[in-house]
Amino acid sequence: MKRLNRYLIPFLLFLCLACASLSKSQLKSIQSYAGLLKENSEFPSVAINKCINLKFDIELLNSGTFSDSLVNKKLWMSYKGKEEALKKALKVNLTVKIITHYATALYNLSSPEPIEALSQSSENLGKNVDKLVEQYNSLSAGKDLPVGIGPLISGALSLAGKHFIRAKQAHEIKKLIYAGDTLIGILTDNLAAELEKLLIKEWIPALKADLATRQENLLANLNPKGDYKAYYATQYNKEIAAIIVKIDNIEQLSREVIQATRKIKKAHAQIIETMQQKKKITEILSETYELYLSVKELADLYKKIGNN
Repeated sequence: MKRLNRYLIPFLLFLCLACASLSKSQLKSIQSYAGLLKENSEFPSVAINKCINLKFDIELLNSGTFSDSLVNKKLWMSYKGKEEALKKALKVNLTVKIITHYATALYNLSSPEPIEALSQSSENLGKNVDKLVEQYNSLSAGKDLPVGIGPLISGALSLAGKHFIRAKQAHEIKKLIYAGDTLIGILTDNLAAELEKLLIKEWIPALKADLATRQENLLANLNPKGDYKAYYATQYNKEIAAIIVKIDNIEQLSREVIQATRKIKKAHAQIIETMQQKKKITEILSETYELYLSVKELADLYKKIGNN
């Protein structure tokens, strides 16, 4: 009997691992999703920073009408306001970092050649995720993120860096994705809500109101008379018009960022659903494709806005 077990146990283990394996097309779908997550990760911070910087630009508009000492005072007040706004966005930045780390691990792990894909320390990556999750939970008043995904990342990528058969690769991917599903769900729900609150409900309406007020005040109190006043008003209104375009672009970018954030969760759920089916995927998953369209739209918008 012992002799029989000696051959039976390895055989059963082989069968279990074989059943756990993923097809090449499934691996490709997972890596495509992870790649889109990485690409998308820069855009929430872009929207936040552009909005904050534009507020600073608007506050500079009327600086020519004040005395030097008052201008200096207002500039420093504006700079402090910028710092406060960045503090408000701290949770957004933490969220993005956690998602990026998760995406990086998933991308590397689902590579056709995992050993070659590992360009950074797996141990550091796992520790960084755990630290970020701890920071996030200390700031969050809502549902805490699950802890312990860091060791999963470290362990899986360490194995990949040594020796990885396809069945073991699939096993580690599944462990990471199942553990990450709750993480992604909480993070994306909270990120979309936070971006909606900061950008759409607070900051962008405040930019529009502030711009309108400054325009009215300046034009009503212009000292020059005659042709020079008309010239100055025209030049000033051109600056106003340019800023209005920037606000509209930032609003469009912000709405698309929120939309893409919501698609991350749906695409992740579809990845899990597909993993449970041992079949060849002949086309890109529908939710991943929707995420791709959003990321492409964001890239196009970013290119259009540029450094303006």
